[in-house]
Amino acid sequence: MRELILNKKVLTFLATVILLNNTVVVGGNANQLDLNDSEGNDWFNIELSITGGEARFTWHSEDPSTTVEIIGDSIDTLIGEEQGLIETPIHSTDSVLEFNVQAQKVIDEPMKPGDEPEAPLTVQYMTSLRVDNPYSNNFHFGETPATASGSAAKTYLRYQTFIPDPYWDAPWPACSPDFTKKYVFAGDDRNFDPASAEFRTRFQVTVDWLNQGNVTYSRSVGETLRYQKNDSGPISSTVERETASNDGMQLTTLSKSSTLVHYRLDHSVTNPFCSTFFTDSIWYETDVWIARSGAYTVANTFRRVPNHEIYIKDSDEQNWASIMQESYVQMECLAKSHSTSTICNKSRTVREATR
Repeated sequence: MRELILNKKVLTFLATVILLNNTVVVGGNANQLDLNDSEGNDWFNIELSITGGEARFTWHSEDPSTTVEIIGDSIDTLIGEEQGLIETPIHSTDSVLEFNVQAQKVIDEPMKPGDEPEAPLTVQYMTSLRVDNPYSNNFHFGETPATASGSAAKTYLRYQTFIPDPYWDAPWPACSPDFTKKYVFAGDDRNFDPASAEFRTRFQVTVDWLNQGNVTYSRSVGETLRYQKNDSGPISSTVERETASNDGMQLTTLSKSSTLVHYRLDHSVTNPFCSTFFTDSIWYETDVWIARSGAYTVANTFRRVPNHEIYIKDSDEQNWASIMQESYVQMECLAKSHSTSTICNKSRTVREATR
């Protein structure tokens, strides 16, 4: 706890203080910070913690003039006032996460008779908040013994999205060319299945342990079929065919070695028949850590439509092991009027296991 003592010209902290043009700058280094004013009242406190694969900042100030700026991993600049909560995905692979925090408030002292007008005094506190990064290159995967052989030459991960229904309505005007007619899209008409050839998208990733953990991948997008629907119910035999681009499927290798890799999947693919003005994409962002010994961690954020499934296996195994199987919430989550709602988005979820 540091005490702030005020008088007309000088502010003194129980720490190193530099006074620059009416600004007080104080150094610090911790995973939390608490400041009191000269009367022992709380001025400002902030804490950094790790929750579910995210860096979590919580802060509170009793002074309405307080502003907060946070700069660090995956954060360019976040500015908050008085009190707030910010959660941001962890991207760094460093062993320690460090964020620069600047908190400041304005002190406007009342003028006494005969005083000359002065600019308000700004008190600024700058510090580094630090916390151990559980998702670093030195990541520890827990205490569960690995069941993999640890000698496999390669490890494969498969991420697929698919529509379980045989058909789903194509809304107008987003995905239908004529409001006087009804259209439907063909779904994939299946249940969860790693070996199915029916999918909207598939990300297949290979880690080559014999080549210093080199990461390669393939990106596949299923063909989209649109049918005109007859008034009586049956689907017309007339079909239109389009295939969306796979440009929105990207992999970034963040670290690799012969024993441990970390890569990120960024995925955004939109129905080729639908206007992007009305329609959002099948979207997810996924961080994957895989150890050759058998342990893995997947930290995943995604839009909850359509179904999502993730599987993993080693090259010396026949069967895929399931990491995630998530059914969609509602197809309306692809509409921009719904796509950002809480129900349509799954916050970053961390899954840890051994294969």
